[in-house]
Amino acid sequence: MTQPAAFPSLRSINASQVIAGGLFNVSFADVREAMRAHDMAGHIVPYSQVFPLSPKGLAIDQGRDPTQITDFEGQVIVSAYYNGGPAAPRKEAAPIIAEMKRLLTQCGDIKATHTLPPTQNHVREFRVEFFNTDAIDAAKDVVNGTIINVSYIPSKSYCVLLLLIDQGCCSPS
Repeated sequence: MTQPAAFPSLRSINASQVIAGGLFNVSFADVREAMRAHDMAGHIVPYSQVFPLSPKGLAIDQGRDPTQITDFEGQVIVSAYYNGGPAAPRKEAAPIIAEMKRLLTQCGDIKATHTLPPTQNHVREFRVEFFNTDAIDAAKDVVNGTIINVSYIPSKSYCVLLLLIDQGCCSPS
């Protein structure tokens, strides 16, 4: 039998519908643990069916207001502002992406990183998704307002300011 320590990101168990409908829901902060629990459910309770819920679906099931919940939990937008004027040439993004990933991996395991289409000169935006939604608070502390001096050509350096926008600002706690 699996011990509770096997699922350290377990957030809640709602068994309010067990008697009436034989239903209960379990919420995890880490999507990998949720997937593992999903796979194990059929072995623990034979003939059971597992239905994944989005964060908004979980809020509805728990009787909370879904308009106060985002389905983008565990994701952040990082904006990198490069120094330079409007006439300055575009800067290479590779060193910035590498440093941003290095900083963010200190906060938790990254599931995916996507570069968003540029909308301004000297600004690059990235969507970063963590496996564990609890990593967002650490990411805000580590990255928000961070200034990086990156040198990719000797004697030619530039400064980057990283700002983080929390996509999961309306957490289900």
